[in-house]
Amino acid sequence: MDGERGPAVSEVPSGAAGRLTHFVRTHLTLPRTHSIIGIIAGCISISLGLYSYLHLAKPAVPVVGDLVAVVQDARTGKPVTDATVEILTLKDAVVTTLAPGTGGQARGKLKEGTYRLPVTHPRFIAETRQVQVVAGQTSEVHLRLVPPPRRPGPAPSTRRWVRSRRSSSNEVERLREAPIGLQRVAVLPVAGGVLG
Repeated sequence: MDGERGPAVSEVPSGAAGRLTHFVRTHLTLPRTHSIIGIIAGCISISLGLYSYLHLAKPAVPVVGDLVAVVQDARTGKPVTDATVEILTLKDAVVTTLAPGTGGQARGKLKEGTYRLPVTHPRFIAETRQVQVVAGQTSEVHLRLVPPPRRPGPAPSTRRWVRSRRSSSNEVERLREAPIGLQRVAVLPVAGGVLG
């Protein structure tokens, strides 16, 4: 048994790094390394999948709110459909311009914040309101437009008297009453009928 040797005893280096290196060289083979890497990759993949699922399942926090501007005639309460509703920031920057629909309602989606709403119409005095828009909620503002006041002073005459001549054998002068701005004419005879 002289030529036979027993199992080789390798010396284990001292220290933690030496023992770790010895363990890896003796116990870690290529198939085991692939298995460990596969298990770690699977765990990471499943963890990221659960994380993204849980985040997508939560409802998103809204960042915009709805604005409804109701424009009405102050005298009659009827909707004013051809008004212009501007939406401005507090620094007078135009965000958007809306036109009311058939019910006098102008709708829009805005980011959360405070806005000014000037409403104009050729037959009414302009009206401006300030509104706070809250994300995820509907803010409604009612605008009642008032017509401009009548000018003080005497009412302008709606009729004028016009002299006309009618040529015939006798010259007859007649006065006629004509409404201003209208095409109808009423002819009235002058007392006595004939002027000599």
